Amino acid sequence: TDTSATCGGDVTAAGSTSVIARGVCWSSSPSPTLSNSHTANGYGLGSFTSNMTGLFPNTTYYVRAYATSSSGTSYGNQKSFTTTAPCGGTINDVDGNTYNIVQIGNQCWMAQNLRTTHYADGTAISAGGDNTSTTTGYYYFTSRLYNWKAVMRNSNSSNANPSGVQGICPTGWHVPSDAEWTHLENYVGSQSQYLCNGNSSYIAKALAATSGWYNSIEICDVGNNQSSNNATGFSAIPAGACYGLSFSDGGMSANFWSSTSSSSEAYDRSIDADFPNVYRSTVTKEVGLSVRCLHD
Repeated sequence: TDTSATCGGDVTAAGSTSVIARGVCWSSSPSPTLSNSHTANGYGLGSFTSNMTGLFPNTTYYVRAYATSSSGTSYGNQKSFTTTAPCGGTINDVDGNTYNIVQIGNQCWMAQNLRTTHYADGTAISAGGDNTSTTTGYYYFTSRLYNWKAVMRNSNSSNANPSGVQGICPTGWHVPSDAEWTHLENYVGSQSQYLCNGNSSYIAKALAATSGWYNSIEICDVGNNQSSNNATGFSAIPAGACYGLSFSDGGMSANFWSSTSSSSEAYDRSIDADFPNVYRSTVTKEVGLSVRCLHD
């Protein structure tokens, strides 16, 4: 699971002395020993089962069975496994807002736009009003659009996968990098059940919410037959963008920040009512866009 695993071993020979302890030991580094976490599962010959608890989600562990006698400790062959990511369920931000979690491929995404007015440590984010800025972090409107400064909270640009930028996200979550958005797109584009007309680029409908979009007459556009949208559960809503007091594209587009800068701009992703594709572009950092957080 995300925090536990079941393993075990089989002591087949004792040598000249009795086996006085047996179990498994594990670590996030290879070749674990009894100096690492371990279980105690009886004594003597034969097979046993070990329950490993207190693990961290989405982490690779190395595990070996052991047997101890008065002559010392012997270890079995090393195995490895990776705990699952805790997809499904919900997560709360510091303001008490609740978000559903959806698994898409091997990523765990928030299934709603972030809408906090505080960082995870309780520090307030300024309300933007008619202000735009690249040096002060602002949120805008009740739909909670944020400029890039607010999203990053003084973190450096990152295009790593994972980004490593908590920024505005709750503890245990991070702002997705441009590379992580690409990872999402590549996965969705590789799954036939998410494609429109079998086109690996036509994935916007699978990510878009089932209502709220302007209507479109083209079959694979997000705004056409909206009830067929959202096969992935990502539930992108057309919250538009903010330019100070100017609000645009509500009903037309969903626009999401990444943690990846491009000079005076940063990469974003947009889904539009009258297109079948997800678009990658750059936008000036003072603009207010939506945020989706990704589990660490």
